[in-house]
Amino acid sequence: MTFREGGAFDYHNVFELIKERLHQAVQAARDAGRSVGGAGGGMDPGVLQGLHLEQLPAYEPAAATAVAPGTEAAAADEVRRASVVDGQTTAEPESAAAQQPDEPPPGYEEAQAQAVGIDLDQRLRRRAEFGRDSGDE
Repeated sequence: MTFREGGAFDYHNVFELIKERLHQAVQAARDAGRSVGGAGGGMDPGVLQGLHLEQLPAYEPAAATAVAPGTEAAAADEVRRASVVDGQTTAEPESAAAQQPDEPPPGYEEAQAQAVGIDLDQRLRRRAEFGRDSGDE
């Protein structure tokens, strides 16, 4: 297999991501008491159904701080008016209020990964409970 420039690194990153998510799905299935292979040789097909392989969403600033393109001047005027208190202007610069971070907050990716894991766990538990309930009839 031949990779273009930087392709091997990208391939490795995606491979590791898929491997981690598969490991999480198998671990969650084991915790739920489902068959995940071993001496019996087979894996319950429901184990892989809830596996999410898509990328985590990119960081986007909160919608409350976003300004529509046509309203930038109006927002700047509003900031100027808001900075006038009792006839005195405050020394707060306007650029500080309008400045948005260039990168996600600390722990964003970890929190997203945990949210995906929690969602997967909940789906597997619901399927396991549904299978248990429907098997009793």
